[in-house]
Amino acid sequence: MCGISLGASVAIELAWLITVDGSISLGGLLCDGGTFLRRTWPKRFLRSLFVSRLFKKAKEGTEDEAVAMLMRSRAVRLFTGADPTPFRPLLADMVRVARVISPKSIRAFEKAMCSFGWTPLPEEVTRRTVFLWSGRDPARRAHRKLRTVYPNAIYQSIGRFGHGGLALAEPQSYALLIKGLTADYR
Repeated sequence: MCGISLGASVAIELAWLITVDGSISLGGLLCDGGTFLRRTWPKRFLRSLFVSRLFKKAKEGTEDEAVAMLMRSRAVRLFTGADPTPFRPLLADMVRVARVISPKSIRAFEKAMCSFGWTPLPEEVTRRTVFLWSGRDPARRAHRKLRTVYPNAIYQSIGRFGHGGLALAEPQSYALLIKGLTADYR
């Protein structure tokens, strides 16, 4: 099972609920209600991104204008790193979503993003659990707590990409990495 970003949290939770051979999490935003991220970051990031400027650009301007605005955004570059170009298709999708998303949906996303339960997993599962992070991924801050909760897991840094950047910037390399990691599960 493999998950990227919020999907990484889902993959870990599912590994607790169902029998899996292994779990791979890339750039999981793994935080709980007591962390700094839960109190500040998601609201600032999502509300500034979706509700204010993005909503206005997406509704009044063209998609290209809104994507260009996002590509210049400091908040977006926290995730993409210096070059947001590989993220352009994802940012275009975000603009399309911004045209129809409701404030209620944004709040639900915020809650899901920062309510990781730190579910204890059996040792045989954690030995086959891999946490991947890019060097410029803000989600890498969860490493210290992850190593405490899942001491038998495998931890690997995968370059200087932004959040989930390897999968977007170099999809072939990402696919080969996942294929290699899952080879041991068979």
